Amino acid sequence: EGSVIAEVGSEHCNSDGHITDGEEIEAAAPRERPSEMKEISVLKSCLIKQGRESLITWVQEVLLDACRVKMYPDALIPEASSVPNEPIPFHYNYAKQSIPLVPFSRMQYQGLQTESFILLLHKLGFLLPADVGKVYPRIPHFWSADHLFSVANKLGPIKKENLMFSEEELERMKKKLLGEEEPT
Repeated sequence: EGSVIAEVGSEHCNSDGHITDGEEIEAAAPRERPSEMKEISVLKSCLIKQGRESLITWVQEVLLDACRVKMYPDALIPEASSVPNEPIPFHYNYAKQSIPLVPFSRMQYQGLQTESFILLLHKLGFLLPADVGKVYPRIPHFWSADHLFSVANKLGPIKKENLMFSEEELERMKKKLLGEEEPT
């Protein structure tokens, strides 16, 4: 994999989604972090400088919605909950297909046209439209709930009040899938 600078192809971070100079890259991503996290951090910083931080929140929310669907895949409204799963992740997961990142606002749609945002999705592991012959980027179907949660965590701290599940539920579901659950 090439560097973020080489892939973005510019020395400036402007409204077109390009990265600034090397000093800002170093400040945004300390050397002690792995290369992948550096690149994700740089791309997040670039989006924030462009005033597109809402895209980061949007992707994180979609990942958490998909995580909940993976935890409760059999019912639109999970047991012991009055809140339904989000319909797009639920139906695509139910059909055993990758979950599209469908924009519902102009900002989200424009974000999908931005080089730095598409590169961020690529670095996170999303399937890009050009790669799979689809209209929107997609969350791979084979990603597990705990993997979705860890990818969402790469985008920044997860606000507990926005979660539709607890981290304990996620751990319990992971153990259940691995056959490690203790009999109750």
